[in-house]
Amino acid sequence: MVGAKDTASAKALVAQGNLYVQLLQPDPKLAGLWGAEFARIDFAEREKLGVRNAALDAEHYGSDLFNLILVENAAALGNARLSDLCRILVPAGLLAFRGQSARFVTEAKSLGLTPLRDTGFAAVYRKPLRTAPWKVCDSVKWKAGAGGLGECSEITVEDGTLRYADRFENPGDLAVMDGRYVVRDAYNGRTLRSEPLGDRKPDWARSASFGLMVAKKLAPLKPVPSVPWEERGTAKGYKSFRPAVDGKLDLPFFGGHCFKPVQLGKYVVYHYNIWVDTETGERAAPFFVHPACQYGLVPGNGMVYNFPSSKPWLISGVTAQAPGDIAFDHEPGGKVLQTFNSAPNAGPTTANDWPMFRADPARGNSCQAEPGDRPVKAWEVKLGLGTKPYGVMCGERTGLTQPVSAYGLVMVSDMDAERVVAVSAANGRQEWAFHVGSRVDFSPALYNGLCLFAARDGWVYCLDARRGTLIWKLLVPSRERYIGWQEKLGALWPARGDVLVVNRTGYAAAGLGCTTLGGARAVAFKPETGEVLWRQCYHMEFENDGMHDQGADIFYLSTARGKEVLTMGEYTVDAATGAAKLPGSGGGILRRGPLDKYLDIGNSLPRTMADISGTLLSDRRVTGRIIAFSDDLSVAHTVAWGGERWETHTQKKKPVAMNLTAAKDPKTPLWKSPDIELVVDDIVLTHRRIYCVGHYQRVKKGPELWVVAREDGQVVHTIPVDGLPAFMGMSAAGNKLFVATREGNLICFEGKKP
Repeated sequence: MVGAKDTASAKALVAQGNLYVQLLQPDPKLAGLWGAEFARIDFAEREKLGVRNAALDAEHYGSDLFNLILVENAAALGNARLSDLCRILVPAGLLAFRGQSARFVTEAKSLGLTPLRDTGFAAVYRKPLRTAPWKVCDSVKWKAGAGGLGECSEITVEDGTLRYADRFENPGDLAVMDGRYVVRDAYNGRTLRSEPLGDRKPDWARSASFGLMVAKKLAPLKPVPSVPWEERGTAKGYKSFRPAVDGKLDLPFFGGHCFKPVQLGKYVVYHYNIWVDTETGERAAPFFVHPACQYGLVPGNGMVYNFPSSKPWLISGVTAQAPGDIAFDHEPGGKVLQTFNSAPNAGPTTANDWPMFRADPARGNSCQAEPGDRPVKAWEVKLGLGTKPYGVMCGERTGLTQPVSAYGLVMVSDMDAERVVAVSAANGRQEWAFHVGSRVDFSPALYNGLCLFAARDGWVYCLDARRGTLIWKLLVPSRERYIGWQEKLGALWPARGDVLVVNRTGYAAAGLGCTTLGGARAVAFKPETGEVLWRQCYHMEFENDGMHDQGADIFYLSTARGKEVLTMGEYTVDAATGAAKLPGSGGGILRRGPLDKYLDIGNSLPRTMADISGTLLSDRRVTGRIIAFSDDLSVAHTVAWGGERWETHTQKKKPVAMNLTAAKDPKTPLWKSPDIELVVDDIVLTHRRIYCVGHYQRVKKGPELWVVAREDGQVVHTIPVDGLPAFMGMSAAGNKLFVATREGNLICFEGKKP
């Protein structure tokens, strides 16, 4: 929405439909007031409204993105042309002018825009439908839905929609089928319809036979020509990214053994989104995702769609890839800084606080808190709207992030509502809420009276922690470019972690991967002002080992040979210059792929089965789905390799084992618990006790908080938790434990004061 004088039209629009509405407001003061208004809304529209402090610049948005562009005042368009607006509209999308738009009439005719009469607007144009020619799909179009492995069926692409049946978890019984039939806008991923399957029973196992039923109307599949193509998997075929061994190519990197290649226009497209031009033999490999092995990539509308896989790569979830409409370069970011207020005078956080995601720069999830053996619920506050079904909460990042605590406040990100919220640590009373206008999927960081966080729009924000007022914001990537992201808007180079502040310096990164879209960007800056100390673009070519790609990730401190080492994912980073090298070293959190993707996959047993179950956290003393560690002890929740299918019980297979384990050094396990049923969502380690919070999936039982002995793993006490705990969503400070839930509740458990 462009040129609005207030928020009335935006609120009326979301009340009438299921659109996500973003208002553009170039005046920072007015944008702040509107954002504060949206942050306070306490009903469903809060999750459908966003405001961005900017004038319209069509270059900030990907092509075929918006269903409607509503121009309240044509003067707000500046020098923008209709062709600019038409590019960012989806086919059949509408461009509506509230006021007179005579200067656009001639251009509208030349673009083939169809005028609509009697609409109550001065002018309404519809973008024409055109058949999209096939080009290499080398850019991300949108991302939505569950991240972990799903079971999708009845997949069709028709009439500008992507339709499928999606299997969901049933609380307490994985053998009982549950699911929804989902219809998405094929161009931006927003949900048009989502309804329970009811008596409908999709044949999940037959998804692999999707064959020619996909994209019949818009993109019919053609058989791959037999000449000049040789037998797949032999050295006679087109060159693999890995060398032939004994005359055979590595099938996954040649194009995949999971499903047959398809021909799209002049291209033959293989399993890993590998495109070969049949006229020239040129080969392109824009490798963002591992397609689902059952049915592979699904073509339509000039794009390819992918569904959750057992081997997700840089992006997990339901995704669309399209031909890039901008040139990708290796330009470093960190060049756009906007300042609004000065930093407050405030003292540092203390050892009794929980000031950042996973507590400390090593990300150990350990602290000096003393909640005791029998903490009781002190207060509970509802911050999120909690409207998602159980299966959606299991498969998507929803609700609240891990709480952080200092200055007598507890702060969380309310992901679905695009806001950061602060409440009183004493009683849960809301103190302030800041509307971001983009998802914030990681916890804020608290430092010297500041609240710093990175958002999906690629910006780092700095607030006054006690008042919630904006001090400055810094763009991490080299440019703004927005795509569809979980029903809203996110950057093509999103921030995929939080802000680390250590040694008076802040660090943040943005981007999908080092081999894609020009690479990952990272910055170091002064926390008080946002002044950039160094900026880097980490990029590499797609090499033989194509499965290895470092994405933008959280920064943390690891330890190597007794020295602290700054690390981003698998990169060791020079703290003074940002220069990086592979592999990373030390004792921080090790894993495969960005932690953002790890969180996106979630903690559901059936969704982390097979290969995903091998994607684990480790500190080189323990390895597990969830870990916590300090200098003298490491604790993990382990799930046996192979995960747990929905059908395990009906197939009479033995369920995989889950345990708690602890170690003081990598060679000497301290203890291992008997098999447990609690799917642990987070562990907080203190010097007296271990606290585990989690849910049950194989038995009918409500979520629980466990108090566990450090010495032998015995469960000292169990406490019911009202709500599905957030994955990596528990923290502690003083005598309090804070548990965030996927319904959007924040719960405080309190022990006796020492």
